[in-house]
Amino acid sequence: MKYSDQFTSGDGRGRVYEVLRGILLSRARSGKTIVFPQLGERMGRPAHGPWPELDVVSEEELSAGRPDLALVVVSPQTGYPARWDGRAFNPGNADEVAAFKAGLQAVFDHYRPMRTAPLKPASEQA
Repeated sequence: MKYSDQFTSGDGRGRVYEVLRGILLSRARSGKTIVFPQLGERMGRPAHGPWPELDVVSEEELSAGRPDLALVVVSPQTGYPARWDGRAFNPGNADEVAAFKAGLQAVFDHYRPMRTAPLKPASEQA
């Protein structure tokens, strides 16, 4: 059984997932991160972990071929995620920092695609 299968609508956890994903989508679409205390306040729970629901969001997004939406949640002290690749994130590791930044940019690019200006009719083009 996948971890995400544990969050079914019948036990109320499905609603938690939907609310959390909605908050993360909103932040991704605005091109902004959210810190754990702010997320905890919006979710009505303590800011400190563990946050297994973030693992569910990660699993669902990645299995659907989308970037990891949970990357928008960062520590207020470091600006980086609390966990990375199943362990504590190491802000002193340049490779981890670069991978996180690239992953976060992929989230923003996916949910905030560049918008092009509408084409002007030929009669208005100079």
